[in-house]
Amino acid sequence: MACVHGNDPRTCIVCKTLAELDSMTGNAAAGGRRATTAAPVDIVSRGGGDRTPARGGGHFGYHVAVFAAVLIAAAISVWFVAGIVFAFIRVFEVLLVAAVAGTLGYRLGRARGRREQR
Repeated sequence: MACVHGNDPRTCIVCKTLAELDSMTGNAAAGGRRATTAAPVDIVSRGGGDRTPARGGGHFGYHVAVFAAVLIAAAISVWFVAGIVFAFIRVFEVLLVAAVAGTLGYRLGRARGRREQR
C-alpha cells in the first residue's frame, strides 16, 4: 500500500521526516498512522513554523531606496560623461575657429601686403 505521497511508506522521505518531527515534539506517531495521512502544509512549507509571517513584507521600501540610489548614481554618471564629451567638443570648436580665423587673417594680410608693395 502506498502513502499519500505515492511512495512506499517505509522509504518515503516526507513520511520519515514527519515521523521525526513527531518524535521531537513528543507527539506519538500512533503506530505508523502518520505515514498514511497528509502533512499539514504549514509544517512542510515553513519548516516547522520558525518564522513569523509579519516579517516578510518589510523589504519593499529597501528595494525602492536601492533602486532610487542606483538610478540617481546612473543619472550623475551620465551627466558627468556628457559634460566631459561636451567639454572636448567645445575645446575642439575653439581650436577650429582659431585655425580658421588665423588662416583667413594670414591670407588677407598677405594679399593686402602684395597690393601695397606694387
